[in-house]
Amino acid sequence: MEWAKAWFAKQPINKINCFIKNKGINNLTNIELSNDENNILALGLSFIPTPKKSSLKNIFQSSLERYFRNIRLRYYFFDKNNKNNNNNNSNYINNTIYHASTVTHSLRKELHLPSSFTIESSENNAIEQYITNTYNSFMNINNSNKYKNNVSISSRIILEKMKNHPDIIFKPADKNLGITLLPRTWYVNEIQKQLNDNHTYLKKPLDIFTIMLIKNQIQTIIKNEKIFSEKERKYIFENPNMKPIPCPIYGLPKLHKLKNYKLNQNNKSNNILELLSQLSCRPIVSCVFYFTTPLSQWIDGLLQPLVFSLPTILKDSKTFVNNIENIIIDDVYKNNCILFTADISSLYTMIPTDDALKKINNFLRRPKSIDYLQNEFSTVNIEIIISTIIKSLSIVLKNNYIEFNNETYLQINGTAMGQSCAVVFANIYVYELENEIVSKYLNEKLLLYYIRFIDDVFAILFHNSFTNTFINEINSLQPCIKFNCITSSNEVEFLDTVIYKGARFQNKNIFDIRIHQKITNRYLYIPFSSFHTYYNKIGWIKAELQRYIRNTSDINEYIKIKILFFNRLRNRGYHPHFLRKIMNSISFNQRSNLLSSSSNININNNIDKKYPLAFVSQHHPSVSHIQIKNAISKHWDILLQDSRLVNLYEKPIIAYTRSNNIKDIIIKSKYNMPPA
Repeated sequence: MEWAKAWFAKQPINKINCFIKNKGINNLTNIELSNDENNILALGLSFIPTPKKSSLKNIFQSSLERYFRNIRLRYYFFDKNNKNNNNNNSNYINNTIYHASTVTHSLRKELHLPSSFTIESSENNAIEQYITNTYNSFMNINNSNKYKNNVSISSRIILEKMKNHPDIIFKPADKNLGITLLPRTWYVNEIQKQLNDNHTYLKKPLDIFTIMLIKNQIQTIIKNEKIFSEKERKYIFENPNMKPIPCPIYGLPKLHKLKNYKLNQNNKSNNILELLSQLSCRPIVSCVFYFTTPLSQWIDGLLQPLVFSLPTILKDSKTFVNNIENIIIDDVYKNNCILFTADISSLYTMIPTDDALKKINNFLRRPKSIDYLQNEFSTVNIEIIISTIIKSLSIVLKNNYIEFNNETYLQINGTAMGQSCAVVFANIYVYELENEIVSKYLNEKLLLYYIRFIDDVFAILFHNSFTNTFINEINSLQPCIKFNCITSSNEVEFLDTVIYKGARFQNKNIFDIRIHQKITNRYLYIPFSSFHTYYNKIGWIKAELQRYIRNTSDINEYIKIKILFFNRLRNRGYHPHFLRKIMNSISFNQRSNLLSSSSNININNNIDKKYPLAFVSQHHPSVSHIQIKNAISKHWDILLQDSRLVNLYEKPIIAYTRSNNIKDIIIKSKYNMPPA
């Protein structure tokens, strides 16, 4: 490890390469981009241009209003509880500072609309004096920070033109393979072709009568006050953000599925036509503001803890790595075990809805499911609970209206990628399909291990002679569901890892693991010139290094990828001194701590945690972090002069919202054909 530190120490400081290499632009059109256009796209979709100049009042007005409101409300409930109970601040501890008011005594969080309640004055002189003085401090901040634009005026004009380009659609490629430029005509035809699939979609308008019918169904479902709290009913049925209008559908180009697709390919017309004939898009539906989404969120929140407690369903890659670390292959199987991976083709849209509802009904009647649901709703009959869940799920699945190119479609099978309950829905359905044969072969030790992350499967099979039997059986479970299988006696790729038989496997019978990076990965990391905060840049680099350590069992493999990462960051304009300091602060010796589980905390324990007082503002070049910190802290002593407020307030944390990045500017979910 010492040689690695020495290597980083020797990297030159005075030769900073700020040119953005590995452009990651996939131009599948016959339109040649100018150098300026290429350069702005080469910055990547996460790049944030420096925000335009603005007055301090515009920057801080809404932030200060929220901050002062929180201060007043905290005192209001504290004072109210004291007056009502005459018991100092004991009830305040239970009702105001702590999470007890927002966390239900269960494994799920209660949905609720944010409160609009506010007060004009706290009737506490110290608080009002602090608020007045702090507001004046913010308005008197010296707006003398040097304003440095990280993009030129011409680049901003180019971005505006790209946003409304008549012939090109800009899309992020699936699997993070860079920005893709697609012919608008091809893109519209591709999405239209998917919507013309009669198995999944039906052209149908969302009229007033249908909207009223859906709303009536939702209202009928949520009437049961023993299942839905008053807050949940309001969130589901009276949510002002949700609209009864069809959801826009868009597609992410699947470049990783193309044959013979090479980086930096020559954009010859015949080559583009050949690539476009092979290319397809992953359909994504933007359901964020759709009027069945709150009910979908309720289903997701209720079933998530149950689904992710199942031994063959994987929650995240960290859990998978922990599992691999604890699998010790018996000597009997060591020389014969086969590594197996599979992915399910177009899972979300291929699930037959009626069959899925029956299978989910069966799943909810399993003993473990019944125990969980009875614990959540102890005073409700299990039949009513299950019936409510199935009816709610049916409303969500059978009323997903989609809009594209000014036409409306109803999804008649499966669920949309973008629907809140899509993951638990798909997970339960496939679990019910696979559970019988998976359990059988696990018991017979023909399957040594089996795990699935939504539509991706990893397994360890006893012997090569069993592979064809297993593949044939899982592919005969449901005609619509196809498992694309890969087997190997040495190594396979799963999620963002490679599982292989290396030195550790030979010595300790434990599989080795390393980071998997696709050949087509463009490594479009946030450039150093992007208008992210300094600590944001440090934070994501540290997080990536920690992921490398967690997902790599061999220190030599980690050092290799760490050096690659260093060079890739240099190509995105990062100074070696900046990188050296971060990279030498992260040690491979931390791996056991990074793998230790921190998620198995009972949610009820959160009652002992305080809500922090936060000042949330836009990150802006007109003002520095130290100026904001000083303005908030300058008059803090005023609050400490009132003995009742000493334990009520802790110094606030400062958080920032980001400005629009290039993705926000040029990528749209809704595209139509331009008028002829």
